[in-house]
Amino acid sequence: MKKINLILYVLFIAFLTSCEKQYSIYGDHETDPNYPENSNSIEEVLNIHNYILTSEYVYVYDFAFDSKNTLWATTNFGLLKISEKNHELFQVPYSEGGSYPLSTITIDKNDYIWLTSIKNIYKFSSINNTWATYSYDDGVFFQTGYSRVFCDSEGKIYVADAHSVYEFKNENWQELIRFENVTGELLPYMGNPGSRDVITKKDDFLWVSTHRGLVKYKNDTCFEFLTTENSDIADNMVYAIHIDSKNRIWIDYETRLQVVENNIWTTHENKYKLRVCGDFIISDGSFNSDIVFYINNNWAELFKDYFFNIKTYSQARIDAENHLWFSRDNYLYKIKSEVLL
Repeated sequence: MKKINLILYVLFIAFLTSCEKQYSIYGDHETDPNYPENSNSIEEVLNIHNYILTSEYVYVYDFAFDSKNTLWATTNFGLLKISEKNHELFQVPYSEGGSYPLSTITIDKNDYIWLTSIKNIYKFSSINNTWATYSYDDGVFFQTGYSRVFCDSEGKIYVADAHSVYEFKNENWQELIRFENVTGELLPYMGNPGSRDVITKKDDFLWVSTHRGLVKYKNDTCFEFLTTENSDIADNMVYAIHIDSKNRIWIDYETRLQVVENNIWTTHENKYKLRVCGDFIISDGSFNSDIVFYINNNWAELFKDYFFNIKTYSQARIDAENHLWFSRDNYLYKIKSEVLL
């Protein structure tokens, strides 16, 4: 009898250990085949598949961190929350006409979580785990396919489709900028802006990227439409726009970049897939080349020396402690800060 009790005790301890490992935010470096070869550059690896109980493929579309440094990720199974103590998966509310996968995620200054799918925009409260849905079907937006939600330092919230820019006021979205009124004509189809940052803000002006140029907007009587004919922009086909921690505007044209600082426009050729995360400016160096970082006004090819297994990545984000993270498929990688000094 004592022997049976001992066996049951050992099995119980083993079960608790496995549960603790499943909830651990740190991952298993030794047995993880996707852990990078040069682990000196990587502080943490998260295999998101460990947090979603399924035998099917798991993919991370986007991720972000709230003010408590809790990780939130959009996956093909819903919204995933991971903290150091536990994790939880939240299913997207059903919408008439079918459910659509979440794509982008933005967390505002009050820790509300803003999510987009091709058809809906969601506001998720992390306090009481409630959803609010804003849909094209409700007549709120003119078109489906939305940019990443943008939150400014004052707490104002914006989003764009191919027709207009909208501001969130009084618990609903209201049209702020109709592109036709600024550009003088209807814009061509912008493509699917779903994974892109097409709005930023500097000096009370919203900057919005379009496929005909840049909209610079303060109000209905104070705005500009910047094109190659009347400004220093490198191309009218503007893919995305960002602002960094030094208040510089970064413009992504897909095949080159521009940075605007003190009204001086500087072009960087052969740079692709721009990501701006606070202090970190990241880009593909050229077709089929490694990722490069903009450090001390120069592009550094750190991936060749440090990041063998993640030189291809989906998203880059910073956490609440200003650590840089990358995502690839079902993995998240936290980079050691000293590597990027």
